[in-house]
Amino acid sequence: MRLEIILLDAEIPKEIWDAYHEMAHGIVSTAGALRESLKSLGEDNSRARVMSERVEEEENKVDKKFLEIKSLLLSYGDKLNPASLILLKDLLDSMEEATDRCADTGDYIRILTVSFK
Repeated sequence: MRLEIILLDAEIPKEIWDAYHEMAHGIVSTAGALRESLKSLGEDNSRARVMSERVEEEENKVDKKFLEIKSLLLSYGDKLNPASLILLKDLLDSMEEATDRCADTGDYIRILTVSFK
C-alpha cells in the first residue's frame, strides 16, 4: 500500500498538508523547467542552458520549503501519531529527492551546452 493512502486516514493538521501541497507545486515547476530545457537541448542550447538555470532556481525554492516542512514536523511532533510522523518524513524525503534529481539533470545539461559551444 502506498504511504500517501495510509496518510489520508491519519489526522494531519491542515497547515502541514498545505505546506506539502506548496512543495508539490514547486516540484512540478522544477520538472517543467527541466522538460523545457531538455526539449531545447541540441536545437537551442542557449535556451537549454537558461532553462537549466531555472531548474536550479526552482530547486532552491523547493529546498527552502523542505526545511520549512521539517520545522513544521518538529513543532507538531508531539501532536502527531509517531507512525504518521515517520510516513510524513519519508514522503518529504522522497519529494525532495525528486527535485534533487531534476537539479542533477539540469547540471548535466549545463555541462553539455558548455561543451557544445
